[in-house]
Amino acid sequence: MSRKAWKSFVVIIIVIAGVVLLYLTIRAETVSVTRGWTTPVGAEAGEYDLRYTTNAADTIKIRTQWPKWIEGMQLPGVAGTPDSVVIDSLLPNTIYYFAIWSWNEYGWSEISNIVIDTTGALPVVPEKITDFF
Repeated sequence: MSRKAWKSFVVIIIVIAGVVLLYLTIRAETVSVTRGWTTPVGAEAGEYDLRYTTNAADTIKIRTQWPKWIEGMQLPGVAGTPDSVVIDSLLPNTIYYFAIWSWNEYGWSEISNIVIDTTGALPVVPEKITDFF
C-alpha cells in the first residue's frame, strides 16, 4: 500500500502562442509530482525537454545549468491537447523549479514558464502493534 500526502494548488494558465506552458496539477505527492502542459499548436512538436533543479540561482541559465532532465518522456500528443509526466524519486520537503521546451523541425521553442513546487514530508508510519489486549 502506498502512502501519499496531498497538497492543493491554484492553477493559473496564461496562453502565449508558440510557447509550451507548464502548469501545476491539483495535487503534489510527497516524493513525486505530476507536471502537466498543453501540446503546442501551430507546428507539430517532435519531442520535449523537461528539466528541474533545487537551486534557485540556476534559473538564469536553465538550459545549461539545470542538471536534471526527465528521460523517456512520451512523444507529444495532438496539438492543443494536455500532456503530463510523473516525476518520482524527489526529496521530501524540498523546493523544485521545473521548465520545459518542445522541439520540431524549426528547432527548440522558447522556455516555458518556470513552475516552483515544494514536495511534502514523508508520511509517518505507525509502529507495529504487537499487543492487542
